[in-house]
Amino acid sequence: MLVRDGVAELSGPPHPHAGHIADVLARTVPGIVRVKHLRRGP
Repeated sequence: MLVRDGVAELSGPPHPHAGHIADVLARTVPGIVRVKHLRRGP
């Protein structure tokens, strides 16, 4: 995960819980206002 200007960038292979992880990050980590999913295919 990388954070730039309040945007957390999640990378890696698709994961069934990625949406939940993004929601928790956006609600609980100070300074994160948005989460982007950068997917890499297998």
